[in-house]
Amino acid sequence: DTQLNVFGNFHPVLPAAYADARFIFLANIDPDLQYEVLQQVPHAKLRAMDTMNYWIESKRAALTRTMAAVDVVTMNEAEVRQFAGTSSLVAAARTILALGPKTLVVKKGEYGCVVFGHLFGFFDISPSGANPGSSYWDHPEWYDRDRALFRRYMPLCAELCRAGWEPMPLASVG
Repeated sequence: DTQLNVFGNFHPVLPAAYADARFIFLANIDPDLQYEVLQQVPHAKLRAMDTMNYWIESKRAALTRTMAAVDVVTMNEAEVRQFAGTSSLVAAARTILALGPKTLVVKKGEYGCVVFGHLFGFFDISPSGANPGSSYWDHPEWYDRDRALFRRYMPLCAELCRAGWEPMPLASVG
């Protein structure tokens, strides 16, 4: 039984100085409240959110509206599948990206995460499902083939980030 307690009748009002924030991360809370916060930061360059199974079950319409209004959605693997109603992680990612976010970060616990998005590159997928088989993820035989390329590619991405290039996130290479 989830109790909202103080958040039951809460409506966030951000200080005026926050209206020009460049980045906003909406932590896991009622998606209606997340959306209210988004409306108060209209010029954010990057808008990200997290959610959970409770909101998928109890506030799906509000969650869908909020997901459509952000750039990045983070969810755990089970929640991604639950939201999309499919066991296929790739199909579920397509469903979520079709709502409007540019990136989906799928949290996989101690195994890290998988990132799907509309960015040009190996992990590009078509959110509509058009051109099935065109996604890198649809070709597991390519993973080993490209391992050396990734070892060269990721340090270049990190260097571009240090130089200020956007929107590529900083990548760590071990």
